[in-house]
Amino acid sequence: QPEQGPQPLTVTKARQLLSWYTLSQNAGVLVVDNSLVLHPLWVRCDMSDPAGTAWFGAEPVCMGSKVTGV
Repeated sequence: QPEQGPQPLTVTKARQLLSWYTLSQNAGVLVVDNSLVLHPLWVRCDMSDPAGTAWFGAEPVCMGSKVTGV
């Protein structure tokens, strides 16, 4: 049996994952530790949606050492 690697996500699951990632960088959330800046996150999609989406991504936007957006 061939070894299985990472599998693509549905667009719905990719959006959910990126929403959690974005929330983790939200300075308005009291439990967020803003001293840790996450790396960019790109999710491979299974292209099953009508638009044939292949990738979704989010990257933190920084000003100095502070995350100002995603």
